[in-house]
Amino acid sequence: TVQGPSGPLYTRSGAFHLDPQGVLVNVDGMPILGTGGPIQIPAGITEGQLEITRDGNIYAGDQQIGQLALVQFADNSVLTAEGASLFSAPPDAVTTGSAAEVLQGRLEMSNTSSVNELINIIAISRHRDAAQKAITTISDSVQKRIGLR
Repeated sequence: TVQGPSGPLYTRSGAFHLDPQGVLVNVDGMPILGTGGPIQIPAGITEGQLEITRDGNIYAGDQQIGQLALVQFADNSVLTAEGASLFSAPPDAVTTGSAAEVLQGRLEMSNTSSVNELINIIAISRHRDAAQKAITTISDSVQKRIGLR
């Protein structure tokens, strides 16, 4: 959950960093929301010292700094796109608590592979070419039989 210009926005993008004031922000500079508001990292703690557990708790060593505000939606169709990876939702659609797990140091990948899709496009193009050649051959054969050529 991030703090958008007019309220909370929701994302699955986990690319976070610290701004100069020590606030945990997303790639657009929007503050990441914890259960108590924006997550402020105490002075002197660097990004490399932070650990985020599977349930979203943020630690620096043994000190808990905050917890990510993880939410889920019973019906994803209520989400409205607000950018490349941000969504808004009506307040009554948000369910606090989530079965989601946070995996530190990992980013969610696309569910498609550009290499596999390129291979599929090439295969489809070859099938189309073969079908076109078969149609041309049949057409030529029919024209020869009826004496048009």
